[in-house]
Amino acid sequence: MQSEYQRMDYKKSTDIEHVVVTGYIGIQAMKNFSDELFHEDHSNMSTNAVLLQNHDPVAEIEIFLQ
Repeated sequence: MQSEYQRMDYKKSTDIEHVVVTGYIGIQAMKNFSDELFHEDHSNMSTNAVLLQNHDPVAEIEIFLQ
């Protein structure tokens, strides 16, 4: 049985750029990264962040992403 995240596909849009984040991602690092990437002073408001890990996200990150 696969994780729900392993079954997901990213559908790239020509209108929205994306950033790929890999490696160990802690909750504080994720919050800092998101605050910076999606800060109103940047023009990245229409950017997606794609997270790649070899395991399901920990509960804190899953809650944060929702």
